Amino acid sequence: MKRIFFIFLLVASSINYLSAATFSTGIVFFKGDWKGLLNEAKKQHKLIFLDFYTDWCAPCKRMDAEIFPDKNVGEVYNQLFVNYKVNAEKGNGIELAKKFSIKAYPTWIFLDETGSVIFRADDYMSAVKFIDLGKRVAAQKNAVNSLAHFEKKFEKGNRESGFLKSYIIKRSSMKLKNSELLNLYINSLPDDQIKTADELVFLAKNIGYGNSDAVKLILSNLKLLNENQLKEITRPMIAMLTNEFAEARKEKKLVEEENALQNIELLVPSMNEEQVNNVNRYKVLFYTERKDSEKLKVAGSSIASKLMLVPDDLINRKNQEFYDEVMAPFLSGKEDSTKIPGFSEEAKRMKKNFAAGIASGLYMVAEAYYKTLEPTDRALNDSLLWAERAHALTPNEATLKLKENIKAKIGS
Repeated sequence: MKRIFFIFLLVASSINYLSAATFSTGIVFFKGDWKGLLNEAKKQHKLIFLDFYTDWCAPCKRMDAEIFPDKNVGEVYNQLFVNYKVNAEKGNGIELAKKFSIKAYPTWIFLDETGSVIFRADDYMSAVKFIDLGKRVAAQKNAVNSLAHFEKKFEKGNRESGFLKSYIIKRSSMKLKNSELLNLYINSLPDDQIKTADELVFLAKNIGYGNSDAVKLILSNLKLLNENQLKEITRPMIAMLTNEFAEARKEKKLVEEENALQNIELLVPSMNEEQVNNVNRYKVLFYTERKDSEKLKVAGSSIASKLMLVPDDLINRKNQEFYDEVMAPFLSGKEDSTKIPGFSEEAKRMKKNFAAGIASGLYMVAEAYYKTLEPTDRALNDSLLWAERAHALTPNEATLKLKENIKAKIGS
């Protein structure tokens, strides 16, 4: 009797899941754990759709409010996929976010039933585009150039350099880590072949976010690259190294932070102004922690002095341009702002988006000076001007408090 009752429960639970997936007015998300998800996908012979989100992500909330509950979206995704939501900052979501190299939200990962990545996408999408995405992904299920195809060959022992190169490119297109593969690829080629401009550019463009032997190889051979090649590798290398810096900072590993900054410094000659400014921001954070006031002042003044030169008329124009661009689909009727939680408050912030960026930079440097410099250091007078400008651009409790704190420290 107990056996019959147990079988009944299993059947009932399967019917409940399938019924919900069939008749829901939106996407039905699987509620079990990761192992259970993979088992469910194998049982139903379906692909897997992963929605990586965070509690603070505004586009994620829009997808939850507008797109996932849509009946037409639900019909397609419930038929083609076993759907699963992953909070990237909680529970097993933290490890899964690392596994799939999630750096933006929302990010959607599509897997086959074995857990191999088929496709990834991100940012808010309309229902029509999201449905089209799902159908396109499903059509790739048995593609001969799928990631699963490469993984099977790799598992069978293929380590030929041409294959590894194609495998690396495929994983890069999925924004997955390539550290192990890059190391294998470097070792598969003789020294005189791997130390060529073309190979160094290939390695840099596929560096991803994980450290590997390729990082040292590239940075120690920058002299082999011409000006255009240096510009080509700079962006992906900065992205990788700043991720290293951020991870080390999160774990309070000052030596690793410093190493990342030193490596980034090697790329400064090929950086544009925006990239240099971002590097100086990382330096401000690092030298504040190290209480290195002299180096802090070099990096901090480089940022703040430029921001102080931005005129009001340019700030107002940039504010309006950003606001008009964001509001265009709502004003034209293509999108409905009433369906977006907290849209009215967000719209107010949009009107001062550019100003907020200026104020944020000034606030960061002024706060670093306040925390680090001695009361007698004359550079604190500069930080007061920066804090006052930040407060004028975005009046709030934080900017006001910083301004008053700096005044008290210098005794003015």
